[in-house]
Amino acid sequence: MARVFLGLGSNVGNRLLYLRQAVDLVVNIPGLTFVTISPVYETEPVGYFEQSDFLNAVAELNFEMAPENLLSELQEIERMLGREREIRWGPRTIDIDILAIDALYYNSPRLRVPHPELANRLFVLQPFDDIAADYPVFALGKTVHRLLEMTTDRSKIKFYLSSQALLNQPKEV
Repeated sequence: MARVFLGLGSNVGNRLLYLRQAVDLVVNIPGLTFVTISPVYETEPVGYFEQSDFLNAVAELNFEMAPENLLSELQEIERMLGREREIRWGPRTIDIDILAIDALYYNSPRLRVPHPELANRLFVLQPFDDIAADYPVFALGKTVHRLLEMTTDRSKIKFYLSSQALLNQPKEV
């Protein structure tokens, strides 16, 4: 089994509910085993600023499947939760990104691992650091904590909710 880290974010509607539903759907993908999830952070948007703040978290799972198959499963969950891809970096009910998979470097037209913006996104690095500070991102030659120390991203980020509180959230309204 390989370790995979997923970034989850939402800034439309009931953001916390979308995060909770995404976690529930992800852990039910055959071949995935839930390990842990970070606290939730509220973060300002990056790239496209005319939108609401995001809630972000990072989940760690063990998995046994091809990266492209995992991507397809995650995109189906996004679709099920109402994700629309209208504006690059725009508002979304849910966004699920594959951040890193063990020592894998993967590059295809559909997927790049590690995520190409990983080192440039505080909203990913802070929650990632909370659950796996010493995790080596081999393709970048640094640990998650070192990437956090080195990032030039100075966007606003604040603690929002503990991981336990997220997992205890109602699964529907």
